Amino acid sequence: MNSLLILIGESGSGKTTVAEKLMSDYGFKMIDSYTTRPMREPNETGHTFVSDSEFDALEKVVGFTNYHGYRYCATEPMVDDGDIYVLDPSGVEFFKNNYHGTKNPIFVKLEVSDLNRYLRMINRGDTHEDAMSRIEYDRIAFFDLDYDMKINNNDINRCVNILSLLLNDFFNDTINATLKTEKGE
Repeated sequence: MNSLLILIGESGSGKTTVAEKLMSDYGFKMIDSYTTRPMREPNETGHTFVSDSEFDALEKVVGFTNYHGYRYCATEPMVDDGDIYVLDPSGVEFFKNNYHGTKNPIFVKLEVSDLNRYLRMINRGDTHEDAMSRIEYDRIAFFDLDYDMKINNNDINRCVNILSLLLNDFFNDTINATLKTEKGE
């Protein structure tokens, strides 16, 4: 069974940035969730942007959340083919209740100071009001969220290095266990 890194964290905690860096630097595959939200910028990554009718036609949905009227999800085949998935708190619960595929999920919460989160949201184009609203919303949404570990992400390169080691350890343990099973050990 392969491991799946599930990144969770408040808005502006760098989830997508960390996932993209793990992809580019280490070759891990991120799951681009489907969403009905419009793109924030022309070449935005991390999502597949679809219409409401296209979203409604999706099957085997295992990760789902609705935020500000926009829906986000992933399907079981997408998850089974990926290494990293970015989720919010309601998506975590939906995933835990609906995913029965081949991956072993590892839930990692990225933590960042409110000031750094605010600055990151402003730099990506959010308004002051939207950033402050998201910070307040996240205080409640993440209050008692269950996860396997948390990592400080004020330094993205340090965070990525830690997560790459974690992923390699889990993947190598999985590969070694599979090889021992195939050899009959």
